[in-house]
Amino acid sequence: VTALMFEQFRNTFGASFNALPSTVKALLVNTAMDQIGTSTFNDPDCGCTFEYETGPDWTTGYGLVDAQAAVAAIRSKSFIEDQVSPGNTQDNFTIDVTAGMPELRFTLAWDDEPGDIATAETAAKLVNNLNLVLIAPDNTQHFPWVLDALPMTATAGDGAPDPIDQADINDNPARRDVNNRDNVEQVVVNNPMVGTWTIRVTAATLPNGNTQPYSLAGDFRTLNIVNPQTGDVAEAGDPNNPNVVLVTVEAVQPYATDTSSSLVDAAVSDFDVEIEGTPASIISGLPVGDQFWLNVLPASGVYSAGSKYDLTVRWDGHGQDTETNAILF
Repeated sequence: VTALMFEQFRNTFGASFNALPSTVKALLVNTAMDQIGTSTFNDPDCGCTFEYETGPDWTTGYGLVDAQAAVAAIRSKSFIEDQVSPGNTQDNFTIDVTAGMPELRFTLAWDDEPGDIATAETAAKLVNNLNLVLIAPDNTQHFPWVLDALPMTATAGDGAPDPIDQADINDNPARRDVNNRDNVEQVVVNNPMVGTWTIRVTAATLPNGNTQPYSLAGDFRTLNIVNPQTGDVAEAGDPNNPNVVLVTVEAVQPYATDTSSSLVDAAVSDFDVEIEGTPASIISGLPVGDQFWLNVLPASGVYSAGSKYDLTVRWDGHGQDTETNAILF
C-alpha cells in the first residue's frame, strides 16, 4: 500500500517531493474503513470474543486500510504538512461546509521526538503534545477520539500477562476528549453544521523548545467552474429547444502550493446545476484528468433569445461556484 502511495506522491508532486512519515500515517488513518461488529475468534489478550466499536478500538485500531482511498487522497492533495514552534503554537485552517456533507473527518499525526527510556514503563512517553479540535460555526468544539488505557500487570516489565478481561475491551469504547497521550488524533463530525468551520492545531507543550512538524489529513477541496465563464460563454441555442452545453469544473485545494486538485473520486450524482436559479438536467458526466465534465441540458421555455444568464454548479458537501452571464441563448 505504501508503495502505491509513494508512486502517487511522485506523480502528483514530482520526484523531488518526500512526504513526512507522519503524512503517510495520517492519510492511512483518515481513509481507513471503520470496523463495527463482533469478532468470530478469541482475542489472545483475554481469551474472549470482542466487539468492534465506532471509531478506534483496541482490536482493529482505526479500521481497515483502504489503498484506493489513500491514493485518491494524495491525488486530491487532501493533506497539509506544516509545523508549530514555541513562537507559533497554533495554526488555524477553515473550510466552508454546505448542506449535504455527511461528515467532517480530519486526522493529525506527527513524528514525535524520542522519549526518555529511563522513565517508568507506566509513564507517558509522548514528548511534544499537539492537539486537534474542529470548531463549528456556532463555536462548539469537537474533540478527537480517546481510548482509555488497558490495565497493566502490577509489576510492569516482569513478563507477566496484563490482566485484560472481556469487559476491558468490550465495555471501553472510544470517547471524544482532549488527547494528551497519542501522536495521532482524529476528529469526526457527522452531519456537520452548515457554515465556516475552523480546523485548529495547537502545540499544548513543546518541552524542549523545538519546532514540531506535523501532518493534517482531510478534504479541504472547494469547487471552481473552468468553462464556461463570464468572458467565454456557452451558446445554448434556441430557448425553446436548447442545446446540451458542456460545463467543466475542477476542485481547488486552498492550502496547497499548486491549488489545482482532483475530482477523480466524484460522480455525476454529486453535482447540481442551475441557470439563473432554474435547475438544469445533467445528461451525463465523467472525470477527465483531474477535472469533471458535465453535459448539461437547460430547461426549455424559460429563457429569452439574445440574453445571457448566470451558471451555478453545486458539489454536494463541497460548496458551489457561480459564473455570471456565462450561458447565452
